[in-house]
Amino acid sequence: MIMSTVEQLPSPDFAAYFAHSMKPMDYEVAFIDELNKELPSSIIDAHVHASEEDHFDITKAQTILDKSASTFPETTIEQSQQIDALLHPGMSVRKLRFAHAFRGIDHKAVNDYLIEQSPVQDRVALFGVSENDEEIEYTREELLSGKYSALKMYYCSTAEEKKNLYEYFPPQVLEIAEKVAVPIILHLPKTVSKSMDEIRMLVQDYPNLRIMLAHAGVTWTLPTDFDTTMAEIAGYKNITVDTSGVTNSAIIRATLAHLGPQRVLYGSDEPLNLLREFTYVNPVKGPRLLTDYPYHWVDPQEYDAYKHLLPENLMYCELQQEDALLVAIRGLVSARKVDAHVQAIFHDNAQREFNF
Repeated sequence: MIMSTVEQLPSPDFAAYFAHSMKPMDYEVAFIDELNKELPSSIIDAHVHASEEDHFDITKAQTILDKSASTFPETTIEQSQQIDALLHPGMSVRKLRFAHAFRGIDHKAVNDYLIEQSPVQDRVALFGVSENDEEIEYTREELLSGKYSALKMYYCSTAEEKKNLYEYFPPQVLEIAEKVAVPIILHLPKTVSKSMDEIRMLVQDYPNLRIMLAHAGVTWTLPTDFDTTMAEIAGYKNITVDTSGVTNSAIIRATLAHLGPQRVLYGSDEPLNLLREFTYVNPVKGPRLLTDYPYHWVDPQEYDAYKHLLPENLMYCELQQEDALLVAIRGLVSARKVDAHVQAIFHDNAQREFNF
């Protein structure tokens, strides 16, 4: 993605970022209207981040500020509902909510906030912490409380970035998740194709653990071995996949082709669904993001060099995600089966997996 170094970053203006994102272009309004006609009137979004302003300490977040993930760290439930009204007017949108992933977020405080303040129709995923024995015990006790519908843990949320799965999903926690039948939301440090040894280990060590693979294990670009990888994932019946952040219909098509419509769940990656972003391949740096706004992580020189690649009608990431899903579904099944696939992916699968 187009990023600056941490030392060069201007001070983020999160309020301005959100205000900008809530002003749709005319072509987006028209696209929203047409797109929603193809979706169920009731949607379940299985991948939503949230927090309030006082949950975020920017002095602890320096390692994430050069990445697009830091664009909207302060996203309240009220703001989330404003996003629903913007992108799905007049529709019912229920959500599986959890804290932002990166360091600088007070994950315990967000867990309490979401349990206490989330609308009754929504569900909460515990954001587990594992910096020390005390945090691991906290995570175990919260899981045993029965308050949560899923467990999210992340390799970048501790003081030092974790490289191995069992470092950020400690076995002491996984054994409880398996025991109480709470699915984990697994965001891998590397692409799924490069993480298969760890996935094989995970399903062997915890055969009854339910696993939702976030971002289809890739998000942006389609690895050359992705088809083979999804074929293997299909053999692990306790693994589902969410499509959060995925705007490439080829990724979704390969995922659906191997896993079928019952194991693929819609997720928006809110609030990052508000970014108007475009992926391109930098000849030196590889896959990168272009966007429509001078966020703090944007490298101005790189932006100027490649802004000519931006589509004329650049749209919200969520619209791109939903369109990619619909394109993939239509490309795989006959017209008479499209509605059933859409209903499963945008609603029924999350209802089943997370007890909505």
